[in-house]
Amino acid sequence: MLYNKTKQKIEIFFDTAKRLAQKNFKTYSVKPFKTLNTDENFLIAINEKKELIAIYDTKKVVVSQIFF
Repeated sequence: MLYNKTKQKIEIFFDTAKRLAQKNFKTYSVKPFKTLNTDENFLIAINEKKELIAIYDTKKVVVSQIFF
């Protein structure tokens, strides 16, 4: 999960951090699995066992849940 400062969005990738770091993001050869519209004011909690991601917007005081 990475925050794209240019697009001001959260991008979710299914890969290891090491392999993502080796790929070239500037050529957009890496496509995110999902893109979420948000700004920089958020907290993320991940529960792999339940396949759940929760995003807490600290500015709007709203929680969004994503199930996989």
